[in-house]
Amino acid sequence: MEDAGASVVDSTTVKLTLDGSPVAATVGKVGPLTTITYNALAAFAPGSSHALKVEAKDTAGNNLSSDLTFNLPAPFFSLGGLGGPAGTAGNWGVRQIWNGGRVDAVVSAAALAALADQPGFTGRVHNSQSPVINFALTSSPGGGGIFADDLPFPAEADGLSPSDFVLVARGSVNIPRAGDWTIGVHSDDGFALHFVGHPFESVGGAGVLDDNFPEYIGFLTETGNSNTRGILRALPAGNYAIEFIGFQRTAGSQFEIYAAEGAFAEDAETDTWQLIGATGGLELAAAPVRFEIQRINRTQAGLTIEFQSPNPAGTHQLLQSTDLRTWTPAAGATFTTTANNGVRASIANPATPAAFYRLSLP
Repeated sequence: MEDAGASVVDSTTVKLTLDGSPVAATVGKVGPLTTITYNALAAFAPGSSHALKVEAKDTAGNNLSSDLTFNLPAPFFSLGGLGGPAGTAGNWGVRQIWNGGRVDAVVSAAALAALADQPGFTGRVHNSQSPVINFALTSSPGGGGIFADDLPFPAEADGLSPSDFVLVARGSVNIPRAGDWTIGVHSDDGFALHFVGHPFESVGGAGVLDDNFPEYIGFLTETGNSNTRGILRALPAGNYAIEFIGFQRTAGSQFEIYAAEGAFAEDAETDTWQLIGATGGLELAAAPVRFEIQRINRTQAGLTIEFQSPNPAGTHQLLQSTDLRTWTPAAGATFTTTANNGVRASIANPATPAAFYRLSLP
């Protein structure tokens, strides 16, 4: 807030309201400028919208106020996942959804996937398992990708509509060696892919990288062949969850997901591509049977720990220590489930210069 002529802000009267509720803020005044700072106790949800109101009086007792709204960016599809069956050792979990309305972009595909588990959904849903994602519509396969021997879509035998359908695929992929790896996707129509636990550095081909959520790549609208490769630099070895959504508007349809060790912007840069899950390709693992820390992030708002859990719906506990000998429950810790078997633990920043944390599932 800035003083205007004889109207001088009385900094002792400043009040801040967020989404209709008063919040504690720090107020400082230097010269004609009054600065109001609020540190949120927890991160705002991606894609959420918020209303902010600042109220004060000037030294003459006149009321001053200012209203604004702000919106947070959202990833290509929800961090909470798309639903559908989980993958198993050697298989992707695959869901197909159709007869739910027009599907012409990733945003409408994700909306339809979210509806599929809701009561009263009138569309069709088909769940299955598949060792690879290398599907082509039997009646209209389109241009195809770089791998032969396309499989029919699993739901074709169940009456899959040739237009306006969604494919969701979930798997846990094993990265056998640390280093650079590239994930490739050919699709008709568009797609989005979430590699949980490590950001893509860049994208080659026709697709795009989500700069705000760099674990996501995609081609977000209709296309004859999205022809996209996402490069993962310095990827630690281990198991990583992948969640994929593709959609079909009309005409030809095919999807394939493949990978190679190294960093490749184009298909022609290597001859080592293999379908994920195929013999010689990256193996598909079962859901994790232990905790697997994927990311630790500390900001002014607090500390978050993202991990894979053998029981994401269970009652987790975060323990805290300053000496690695005595452990006590971390006060105020909260847990939210994310995609697949993921969980996010959130807590305020520790008061001590160093703190150690331990996860448990009683």
